[in-house]
Amino acid sequence: SIAMNGNLRVTWTIPSQRENGTYLELDEISGYEIRYKPANSSSYISEIINSNTTTQLARPDFTSNTIVLIAAFDTNGLYSRFVQLTPK
Repeated sequence: SIAMNGNLRVTWTIPSQRENGTYLELDEISGYEIRYKPANSSSYISEIINSNTTTQLARPDFTSNTIVLIAAFDTNGLYSRFVQLTPK
């Protein structure tokens, strides 16, 4: 886990199926891309997590209003669609 005490974090569940509904093995997942927009910014910051077992991310600039998007990517570089998470 990538987390720092005192910061808000987003958490997610490791996906078990692909966008088309077929089963997704853990070893087929390469990692996650997190995109977030800090409160005083008009552009997203992207962070790549190259781990298939990480399920949370904390950032010092997360607030409860930060827009956070996540997508998983597989070993072939194929991405899921981005979904929104709420920092807590």
